[in-house]
Amino acid sequence: MKAWRFCILAAALSACARAPAPSQITKIVLSRTECAGVCTFAQYTITPDRRVTYTNGRPFTWYGRLDPKTYQAVTEGLTRVPAFGRLSYGGADSLTTIWTEYGGTHAQVSFPTGAARGDASKLEGWARFASAVSVGAVMREREPFVKRVRQLDRLERVVFMSGGCFGTCPAYSATFYADGRATLRRVRYLRGVPRDANAELPFSRVTNLLAASAFASLQPEYPRKWIDGYGVSFEFDYRGGLKYAVLAPDETQWPPPLAELAGAFAQLIRDTDWSATSAH
Repeated sequence: MKAWRFCILAAALSACARAPAPSQITKIVLSRTECAGVCTFAQYTITPDRRVTYTNGRPFTWYGRLDPKTYQAVTEGLTRVPAFGRLSYGGADSLTTIWTEYGGTHAQVSFPTGAARGDASKLEGWARFASAVSVGAVMREREPFVKRVRQLDRLERVVFMSGGCFGTCPAYSATFYADGRATLRRVRYLRGVPRDANAELPFSRVTNLLAASAFASLQPEYPRKWIDGYGVSFEFDYRGGLKYAVLAPDETQWPPPLAELAGAFAQLIRDTDWSATSAH
C-alpha cells in the first residue's frame, strides 16, 4: 500500500496519529480513578465554550467555566503530549483515560494514574493540570451557594440522622432548632437515652460545631460500598427557603471532614441531657 493511501486509511482511525490544532478540539473527556485504600473516580468534560462538566459517578453533576487563557493552556498542552497515537500505556486499578474529539474523529489514551515514566509521565502531568483547573472552575461556580450555606445566623434547623446498621450501631434522628429546642426520635442502641426525648440546648453549640468544620463544602451524596454499614445524614434549613442536605450512607467512604463532623454531632448527642417524652 502506498504511503499516501495508508495515511488516508489511518486518518479515518486516528488522524494519522498526529495531534490536532487546539482549535480543532471539540471535546475533551478526562476520567481519573485513584486508589489509596479507597478508590475514587472523577470525570471532567471540557468543551470549546470553556464549560466544565464534573461528575464523580454519583447522582449529581457540577458545572464550571474556564477562563480563555486557561482553556487555551489546556488544549495547547494536550496537543504537546502523546495523547493521539498509542491507545494504551498499560492497565491498573488506578487508571486515567483521555478521550478527545477533534476534526470529525477522536482519540483515546489510557495510562496508570500517577505514572512517573516516559510518555505516560507527560500525560500524567497534563492530566493533573487539567483536573486541577477544572476543579477550580467548579469551585468558583459553587462559591455563591457555599457562601449562603455558611450564613449560620440564618440557620433555623439542623437534622442529624444516625442510620445504624444491621448490628448495634446507634440509630436516631436528632433535630436542633434555632430557638433552643432539641428533639431525639426513634432511638436504638444508644445506652441511657430514651427512645423519644426532648432537651433544651443553646443553638450556638450546634453552629459552633459547623463553624469549625467544612460542612458547607461537603458533597450532597457519598457512595455506599457495604450494605451493612454505618451511615449518617444532615439536613440544614435556612430562613428564606434555602435547604442543604448531605447523605452519607457508608462511613467507609467518608472523607475526613465528614467523619469529623459526624463524630462531633454524635458526641453532642451523648453530652446532652435528654428527658423522655412521647413521640409526636
